[in-house]
This record gives sequence, structure tokens and C-alpha cells, in this order.
Amino acid sequence: MKHRLLALLALPVVVLGMSAGLSACATTSNAVLDVNGVKVSRSTLDEELKGFADNQLAQQKTAADKTTMEGRLYGKTKAPRESFNAEFVAFMLNTRLVNEVVHAEAVSRKVTLTPLDASARKTLVADYGGESLFRKLPKSFQARTERSSKEFAALLAAEKKKLPTAAEYFAQNKVKYPGATCISHILVPTLAEAEAARARIVGGEDFAAVAKAVSKDPGSKDTGGSLSCGNPAQFVAEFANAANTLKIDELSQPVQTQFGFHIIKVTKRTEATLDAVKVTVEDALGTQAQTAASASLVKRIKTAKVSVDPSLGTYLATGANGFPEIVSAAAAKSANAAAVVPTVPTGPTAPTASDPSGAKTTVAGG
Repeated sequence: MKHRLLALLALPVVVLGMSAGLSACATTSNAVLDVNGVKVSRSTLDEELKGFADNQLAQQKTAADKTTMEGRLYGKTKAPRESFNAEFVAFMLNTRLVNEVVHAEAVSRKVTLTPLDASARKTLVADYGGESLFRKLPKSFQARTERSSKEFAALLAAEKKKLPTAAEYFAQNKVKYPGATCISHILVPTLAEAEAARARIVGGEDFAAVAKAVSKDPGSKDTGGSLSCGNPAQFVAEFANAANTLKIDELSQPVQTQFGFHIIKVTKRTEATLDAVKVTVEDALGTQAQTAASASLVKRIKTAKVSVDPSLGTYLATGANGFPEIVSAAAAKSANAAAVVPTVPTGPTAPTASDPSGAKTTVAGG
């Protein structure tokens, strides 16, 4: 699963509570966030909140979906929408925090940025409904999102340079890639029937002919008992263990599984090749690179100097995921209460995921 810090590089549609936040009509330029000296004005935040909210609403396919999204973004479904949801505000502030940390890491490591390829570009704009809707977002939001994507791609590339090549990794981890084993089998309900089928083959009858005559496996009977070639581990343990111990064309003794009794024959074994497993190998290397990049970003975010307008959010040095994050005042209050009283209250006044505080607060804008 992608680390939450990495997931924030592209804004997903978040499930929000119903508490209200920054005024939708705010115009003041006072800083609401400072990350290592990079300041975000209230007017910029308000513009980006509105732009992102409009983007999400434009993606809704039905009136009901739009109404639900309006409630999540604004805390109400009908005009006038006087304020944004506090959870939405905190999420956007937290995302800006991550953007600036990624930028600081990229600058510190002097990585080389390159244009996004078509596939990466498609992935980038997917959460925003595609290229046309992405281009309707505020220019500052577009530029920062594109910058973060390029920077993170460059950080990943830098981490990958530290790792073995695909060929080296494959050579070092061949045990993980056992190749393909081609297997045929006959399945019957009883031990006596299995022994009888085996005796016919030992007596000279063709394995495929006996399988077609007596096997109860509908998936392989008509092909003479032939199963797909692959890793025996895809089958139940008793079957896989027997297949792994057989020599080529050797006939097994009856093997009992939950499905009945099997007579098994291995017809071919091939070693895995890099070409056959290259995608899997590259995925494994990609995961290692992401883990390393995530670790470096978490380390940097823990040393960042961050201040946030307390009316809009609270900066937690150690958030729910173990690294700093900005949360709504209600969420911070809930977290502090949980730290003091580890048991969760029960009853009608208990905090809930949709409204951690059980109440709504409105922050007036200028």
C-alpha cells in the first residue's frame, strides 16, 4: 500500500466530516501556513480550495452524487455556501506541507527534473477528471502539482540508481522465481479408483486416455488431464508438494487433497527467464525505491519548521501515522482526548469518523 505521505502528492477525493472551515469569500492575504519560510496566503488557499471543490463537483455524474459531494466539501448542500469543510481545509493545508517537503528534498539532493511522459501525465490528472478539468484548476495549484510529480519521479529515479539492475536482482533472487512446471493429473473420488487408474497407466495405457475416461476434474478431463504450466504453489499444498518432488514423466502414488484423490505427472519444467518475469522484478525494485523515497521524506518532514493559522488547523508533531501532519481543530481535540483517555467513549455523544468533535465550528473570513 502506498505510504500516506506519498498518496498526498496527488489529491484523492477524501471522505470528509461536516464541520465548517475557511470562509468561501475570504480575500485577505495574511499567511495561513508557513513551511520552512514558504508562506501560503489566505487568498491563495481560498482560491485553491474553491478551485479544487469546483473540480470535484464537475466530476459528479448524478445530482445525488453532486449533493453528497457538496456536503463533504462545504458542510451544506444549498447556497449560500459560506464556508468550506474544516477537514477539507486541513487536508489541503497538509497536502501543501507535503508538496513543500518534497520540493525541499528535491532541491537538497539536486535531482534532475524531466518532463512527465504520457502515462505519468495521465495518472497525474486522473484524480482531477482528466486534462481538461485539471487545466481549469488555479494556475498555482496546477504548477505545484506538476512540480511535485516531477520531483517525486526524480527522487524515485535517484533511489533506483542505488538498487541492482533488473538482471542483477533476478540473479540474486532466483529462488523467488521458480519458473514453470507443466502438470497433468487425474482426479477421482476414492483411493481405490485412484489406484485402479494408476494401474491402468502402469500397465501401458496412455495417461491422457485414462484421464479422459475416469477423471472428475471438468477443467482438465477433456485435455487429458493437462493443467496450465506455472508455479505449483498455485495449487493446494498436498498437490504442490507432490508435484515438486516428481521427476519428469514420473507417475505419483495417489495424493489426497480436499478435492479427492489425484494421480499426478510432471511433463515439463522450465527455469524462469528474466524476460518472463521482468515486470514482476521491476515492480519489486519500484517498491524498494518508493520505500526509500518515503523514508527520506518522512525524515525531512519531521525536521520541517511549520506554523499554521490555529483557526484553520493544528500542526501535530506526531500525527496518526507517526509523522507530522496538519489536522482540523476538531480532529486535534479528538486526538488529544484519545491520548489522555485511551478508551473510546460510547453513547450518543461519542466522537465519530465523520465528525470527530460532535460539533461544528465556523471560521470567519475577511
